[in-house]
Amino acid sequence: EERAAWDSVPSREHPLVWVTGAPGAGKSAAVASWLDVRKLASIWYHVDPGDADPATFFHYLRSAAADMPVRRAKDAAALPVFTADYANDLPAFTRRFLREFFALFPPGSVLVVDNFHEPKGGAAWRQPRVSPSLLQPVASLG
Repeated sequence: EERAAWDSVPSREHPLVWVTGAPGAGKSAAVASWLDVRKLASIWYHVDPGDADPATFFHYLRSAAADMPVRRAKDAAALPVFTADYANDLPAFTRRFLREFFALFPPGSVLVVDNFHEPKGGAAWRQPRVSPSLLQPVASLG
């Protein structure tokens, strides 16, 4: 049953995938294997406790885009920079940033955000606000 779910990812109907499980259950290994088998362009963002604010998160995504061999790499430098001016409308900034970020990559490219739960502190900005119709829970491991 889990394998069939993995075989259906990604899809236009469910462009976001959430994989959950206990520490050590094999979530990261399963996703890495899935990406490797399909030879998909990807960025793997391993979140750590230092990534506790949106400015740090978006900074590292910009850096990753600039380092990835994309068709329009120079456009990575034009990605919006999160500043205090955007603090009052983080959802709007996030939509704009991700729309421009994903436009840099070929269709089917993947952004993996591993250990998004790690940073402590003001975690409210990291709570996913995603339409359930976009989210495909693939597997709960462990």
